[in-house]
Amino acid sequence: MPAAPECAYFYRDGRHCRRIPARTESFCRAHRPRQPDEEALNAEAIAYCRQLDNLPLADVLDSLSETIAAMSPIAEDARIPYAVRAAFSRSSVAITVALDLVGSQYAPQLTPDQLTELCDRMSALAK
Repeated sequence: MPAAPECAYFYRDGRHCRRIPARTESFCRAHRPRQPDEEALNAEAIAYCRQLDNLPLADVLDSLSETIAAMSPIAEDARIPYAVRAAFSRSSVAITVALDLVGSQYAPQLTPDQLTELCDRMSALAK
């Protein structure tokens, strides 16, 4: 009879956790990676928004482009349902096109309020 799998966690002193994880998990209940809570995510988003408010439009557009590129593994992850991956792909294409349009045609004419409104619309598209 094969031995039960053990938790893959190693303590700082090099010892190995010997608890048995759930059937499809690599770590026991105590050592599973935790999801960040909603309050922390909201606080991070607010801080990021304030940071972007102080940047010129070109830097905001660059930041948005980098963020979309950082999320691209979502489109390739087979564990994520196809509908979600397809929606992400469509939204990233739409945002990329919007970035190009804003960057090339409308950027010199936008007021800060219009820019904020545009960013809100683009973030709504990504959801």
